Amino acid sequence: MLLFFPVEKRGLAMGLTGIVIALAPAFGPTLSGWIVMHYSWHYIFGALLPVSVLVLILAFFGMRKILKTSNPELDIRSVVYSTVGFGGILYGFSTVAVGDKLISGAAILIGLIGVLLLILRQKGLTTPMLDMSVFRSFTFTLTTVLTSLASMALLGLQLLLPLYLQDAFHIPALTVGLIMLPGALVMGAITPISGLLFDKFGIKLLSIIGFGVYTGALIAFALMGPNTSTFAMTVTYMVWMGGISLMLMQLVTAGVNDLSMDKIPDGNAINSMGQQVFASFSTAASISLITLVAAGNAQLSNSAATLLGYHYAFYFLIFTGAIGLVGSFFLKK
Repeated sequence: MLLFFPVEKRGLAMGLTGIVIALAPAFGPTLSGWIVMHYSWHYIFGALLPVSVLVLILAFFGMRKILKTSNPELDIRSVVYSTVGFGGILYGFSTVAVGDKLISGAAILIGLIGVLLLILRQKGLTTPMLDMSVFRSFTFTLTTVLTSLASMALLGLQLLLPLYLQDAFHIPALTVGLIMLPGALVMGAITPISGLLFDKFGIKLLSIIGFGVYTGALIAFALMGPNTSTFAMTVTYMVWMGGISLMLMQLVTAGVNDLSMDKIPDGNAINSMGQQVFASFSTAASISLITLVAAGNAQLSNSAATLLGYHYAFYFLIFTGAIGLVGSFFLKK
């Protein structure tokens, strides 16, 4: 999409795209909470079927080929290395809390070897599946790391928060959805504004403010206790979503803007891959932390041990936010 807009308007374009991304967390938790309260959870997946079919139909008849395409050969070894590498890492981290530690460690090691082989393989190909030369751009490399960290927090908290509120505070699913609804609406409102600010002022200040605000909100979540009101939870989530919406989409834009036109597709692919891998790692690591901490504090009551486990998961996300905040100071204006 970024190829269709001049550099000076890409921030607004990505900001408008962010409105669409914000709609899902705006209505998804509330709708799913209502379904769970009145029907079976199976209906949630059943409701996705007609939507998926509609998307396929619209894509088939509505999407047009605008860019010139080539016919590169699919490198099977790269696909195998990618599958083994990222699959092994994610499997290892997702099972470390509940499975055999030796098997989990071996899976992570095999995954790291697979990723290393993938990188080496790309350097030896005339037409690589992923052009690693994009990492020669310091701005692209840094923004990709920061985007991945922000994605870790975004998916991690959106997974943790409903579980946190239901397990630790015993809040009904529908109420949890209503708590999260204003935050998602804030994201939809701020994202296009952040695009305009990016086009005018650049990424550095947006990233510093964004990481600072969302790290502070995560600290507030970690300090919540049994007497915390639902109003405080709602406001904290709104602040957190406001912080992350200031810079998430614009970090992608800033990184891509530093690449030549022919490198943008590779940059987008690598950036998207980084977001997905880091976000998946975040969910696996967070759930593992909750399980390990709760199991290691069996002397506490079940609710107290669970609450402590969630607090450690929030500490993990706070750590990623702190790294992002420090890294933001190295961005160019």
